[in-house]
Amino acid sequence: MLDYLVNCMPMARQACRHKLLSKAAEVQTRKLSQLQRHIDCNRNLVA
Repeated sequence: MLDYLVNCMPMARQACRHKLLSKAAEVQTRKLSQLQRHIDCNRNLVA
């Protein structure tokens, strides 16, 4: 049982970290696309 936990925990931790990272990347991408839209809007106003 103990060796199962020892083997399983790093994988679970890695999966959790991966999930957090992908979530953070998703949020970052969404922010960037909003920013890009904002820049495009300003460019249209200037043009």
